[in-house]
This record gives sequence, structure tokens and C-alpha cells, in this order.
Amino acid sequence: MAATLTGATELKRVGGGRSVIMELPKASRTVKRTIDLVHLFAASVWLGGFAVLFVLTLSDGAALGLTSLDAPEAIDAFRSQFIVPCIPFLMATAVLYGVLTSWGFAKHSWLVAKWVLSIVVIVSFALLPFSTATVGAMLVCVVALFALSVFKPGMKKSKKAKAKKMD
Repeated sequence: MAATLTGATELKRVGGGRSVIMELPKASRTVKRTIDLVHLFAASVWLGGFAVLFVLTLSDGAALGLTSLDAPEAIDAFRSQFIVPCIPFLMATAVLYGVLTSWGFAKHSWLVAKWVLSIVVIVSFALLPFSTATVGAMLVCVVALFALSVFKPGMKKSKKAKAKKMD
């Protein structure tokens, strides 16, 4: 099979008073679409997982036919088997987007907002006590991540058209 990385992106780094230009590979269309697929799948599982966790915490499991004794076990299972495994996939694909595409890591304000929201959700998920309020707040953040991805606020229409053409 042909090489999966093509082209090059220039990155200027200033260090010690001099500029260095590094050549970074740019992802081919197939590689980018594969990254898209993995990222969207993991993000969808994440969104669905937080929605289910919200319902579980909201009704103590009754909305899903669980007794109040079964709900904590279901919540723990959902957290460990659906939410947590998505985090490395989401972070890895986000880093790949930043390195291998023209999007970069902080080229647009909506990308910075996505990084900040993602870190807030992950840290909150790890540190905050599990309640309807905290899960609801995390769910709102995950929905906001989807909205930022779709609407890309702050990007002009010409840039959106150019970005879409690059995909």
C-alpha cells in the first residue's frame, strides 16, 4: 500500500534567538477520515454514556428498571466500561488532528475551547463526587463539545469552506 502521509506543514519555533523550520507530515485523506471515524465513534459513545449516567443518577436507576441497590453497580460499570475507555481514543485522535492536519492545536478559538472543555470534563469525572448535578454538568459540557465541532464559532464562512475543501 502507498505511504499514508503526504505533503508537509511548516512549523516555526523560536528558541535561543533563532528560528527553526520543522517539516511535519500531513495526513492523507484516508488517514484523516480514519481519524475522524475513530474520534466520532468515541465521542458518540462518550455522549451516550453521559446521557445514560445522567438518567441513572436522576432517578437512582428507576427510569431504567433498576432498584436503588442495583443503580450504584450500574453506574460504576457504565463509568468503567463506556466512559473511561473513550478518553484515550478521544485524546489520541485530537492530538493526531493537531499534528497531522491544518487545524493545529490552538489555531482557532473554538479548538482551544474544545481542549479546555475536554480537560474540565475529564478532571471533573475523576475528582468530583458523582451526583445528578455533576453528571448533568458534564453532559452539558459534552453537548457543548459537539456544538463547537459542528458550528465552529468565530470562523468566517470563507475559512469554513476552505477547511471543508481540505477534508
